[in-house]
Amino acid sequence: RRFLIALEPEKTTGRIEDKIETAARKKDYDLYLKALRKQSTSDYINDSNNKQKAIWEVINYERCRNTRQDAPPKLLANETLIQDPIEIAEHFNHFFTRIAELTLHNAGQTTHCQLPTWKSYGDIPDFILHPTTPDEVLLTLTSLKSKPSAGVDELSSILLKHCKEEIVNPLCHITNLSFSQGVFPKKLKIAKVFPKHKKGNTTTLENYRPIS
Repeated sequence: RRFLIALEPEKTTGRIEDKIETAARKKDYDLYLKALRKQSTSDYINDSNNKQKAIWEVINYERCRNTRQDAPPKLLANETLIQDPIEIAEHFNHFFTRIAELTLHNAGQTTHCQLPTWKSYGDIPDFILHPTTPDEVLLTLTSLKSKPSAGVDELSSILLKHCKEEIVNPLCHITNLSFSQGVFPKKLKIAKVFPKHKKGNTTTLENYRPIS
C-alpha cells in the first residue's frame, strides 16, 4: 500500500524526490515479499511429517520455476519449418546420432578399420571376472558424486546414496545376473539427451550440441 501511495505523486509530478521515494517503497515491498516466501517455505518444511521429502519438493519446484527452455519452439529441417515437439525431437535425435560420422567423413577420415584378431597377439592369458559383492557395490555407491541430475529413471545419485543400504543387495544380485547371463538391462542403454544451443540461429540444427 505504501508503494502505491508513493507511486501516485511520481506519476503526477515526475520529480526526482518522488522517484527516489517510490524506488525505496518498491524495494521495501520486494523485501517484504521475499521474507513472506521464506517464511512460507520454512513453515511448509517444519509442518511436514517427512521433512527431507518436503525439502526436495521445494528444491525441485524452484529448479523447475527457474529452468530455461533450451529447445527451440521451431526448427528448420530439410528447408521446412517444424513446430511439432515430437518431430523436433526426432530430427535432433537423427542429427546427434550421425554428427560424429559426418564430421569424420567431411574431414576425410573413416570409422571403418581392420581390427586385429586374437591370433595377432599370440598367447593371451585367461580373463576371469569374479562375482561382485555387496561391500563392493556399497563402496561404488558411496563414491558416486552427489548430483541432482538424473536419467530417464529420474533417480539421482543423491537419492541412490541416501538409500544405498536398502538397495545394495538387489543391485548386487542384478549386476551378477547381468554378467553371468550376458544380458545388459535395456533401460540402462537409454540416454536422456538435451539440445544445448551454442550460438547463431535457434532454428538451425547445426547450432546445437548434445548434453547427456
